Amino acid sequence: EIARFVQEKQRLVQLFARDNRALMQDYVSNLGDAVVYRQLAARVADYFPDHFTFALMDAEGRLLIDDFDGLIGELCLSDLHEFLETGRQRPRIHPHSEKYHFDVLAPLGADAAQGVFFISFHADILGRVLNAIQHPGHQLILVYPESGDLIEVTADGARINWMRDDYRIALEEKRRILHRQPMPGTRWEVIDLHIPQLFENYSRKLLGQSALIF
Repeated sequence: EIARFVQEKQRLVQLFARDNRALMQDYVSNLGDAVVYRQLAARVADYFPDHFTFALMDAEGRLLIDDFDGLIGELCLSDLHEFLETGRQRPRIHPHSEKYHFDVLAPLGADAAQGVFFISFHADILGRVLNAIQHPGHQLILVYPESGDLIEVTADGARINWMRDDYRIALEEKRRILHRQPMPGTRWEVIDLHIPQLFENYSRKLLGQSALIF
């Protein structure tokens, strides 16, 4: 479900970039044009009401449009440069003082040689996907394995919504992992933890049923 959700966002952003390429190129040719910028911002808001921000970058890695008020983080820049160099995008959660988010990128032309358009989406929307498919007695968690199983998103949303001292999966939690699955096209894995009482409650229920049958 998460992989399909991300793939669909990527498809929609690519379609948006294709359908609005002329407007983006108009802005690139007239940097700082407030009228063109407002037109582009309005279209982004119409197509993606759940977006956090958007930006344009040229093929040299220079930002051309900055909806972060100059506060684009290092992770955003790192992912943008990876896309310019390899054409791959592997979403991960980017912390921000306002909203934790993830980026979806699209080339401005046939490839990234003409620049990159990207939109950042609130990470909490991934939490809503997890919440919809999570079964009672289980906890579904997106983790970032490259950073020591850093918790990215839970059914409550981005990790900032899950109050704890350490946002990496603890040893006790690792003992409760039932399954872990890589998410194609992302940096994430999803893990399925059972709550501590799940099998204890199940065993008590079985014993009670057995006693009743006896």
